[in-house]
Amino acid sequence: MTFPLFVAEVSSNHGQDLSRCIEFIDVSADIGCDAVKFQLFKVDQLFSIEARRARPEIELRKEWELPLEFLPKLKDHCIKRDIQFSCTPFYLDAVKELEPYIDFYKVASYELMWHPLIKACVETGSP
Repeated sequence: MTFPLFVAEVSSNHGQDLSRCIEFIDVSADIGCDAVKFQLFKVDQLFSIEARRARPEIELRKEWELPLEFLPKLKDHCIKRDIQFSCTPFYLDAVKELEPYIDFYKVASYELMWHPLIKACVETGSP
């Protein structure tokens, strides 16, 4: 990995639409980005049941979740387009779910004090 690294932030703006994900990768590669980054979260693990009850609109964010079955397709397309694939894990199991596909992990800034997440990423050996 060389620096600086220009990363296109897709985040969860794909709306669970694989063709939209592919389009984000294509545009990112076309404009010269080095990598593209998505987010892997599950609303049920990101927000407490109390928060979801107090704010029912949070449940709508489930439409923002990246389907796990997209991961191999996204990685394959990134390889075809010669762009690195990255993703932010927002739950511990996400680290292992991402491991076969990502070129590097990106930890969210507000997760920097969640030592088990950092440790799980480091233990994979991936950047």
